[in-house]
Amino acid sequence: MTDPATSRLMQDGSRSAASQQILGKIAAVLAIPVSDFYRHEPSVSDALTPNAAECDAMLAAFLRVGDPEVRARIVEMMRAYSDN
Repeated sequence: MTDPATSRLMQDGSRSAASQQILGKIAAVLAIPVSDFYRHEPSVSDALTPNAAECDAMLAAFLRVGDPEVRARIVEMMRAYSDN
């Protein structure tokens, strides 16, 4: 589920393949396009969604988690909170 904006971002070579893969998995779990993690112009609906800095911080923290079981629990927690 790669949108055109995401394809352009991935082709620019500025992101490692591993980071792209992890970001793709997080986006899939959250049911959003990967391009939503990258900076964009704010819109009216952005007040209801996480901003780029929040997404950057979340992804950076997630990437530092070394234990696969902990990462799985984090994903489950995000699913639980996103279903509300």
